[in-house]
Amino acid sequence: MSYRSPCAACEFHGRRCYENCIFAPYFPSTDPERFESVNRIYGARTVGTMLQQTPVHLREDTVETMLFEARARIEDPIYGSVGIISRMQHEIVVARYKIAVMQQQIAYYKAKEDEASIFTDHEQDSLDLEFDDEIPEISSEDDKSEDKKE
Repeated sequence: MSYRSPCAACEFHGRRCYENCIFAPYFPSTDPERFESVNRIYGARTVGTMLQQTPVHLREDTVETMLFEARARIEDPIYGSVGIISRMQHEIVVARYKIAVMQQQIAYYKAKEDEASIFTDHEQDSLDLEFDDEIPEISSEDDKSEDKKE
């Protein structure tokens, strides 16, 4: 068997790395933290078994998933990635609430704008009146005489 420069897994365990090492493509010696995180949570034997049972075209995704889970579990030993998912769901709820508030504010200001444009149109209509047009004035005496008739 031919040897290669050790991958992070073989380097971690102090053994020779063979050409067909299952860890080598996914745990390069330049990034030992990747293997250390996964090894800490799953153990090298479990990781090796999972990689052997996974089709070759899915192994990269498998390693990335295990690495994500391991890092999440190291960061938050109780909740792990579930804690991340819960925080993200909470952020979504907060964002939806903020969007609803903004939509209400937009509707409010549009209604105010429409109201202002109606008022402006009414002002324009009153300015269009000619000076010859009679504008009836209501005096307080007229109001009293109307109240008596009723």
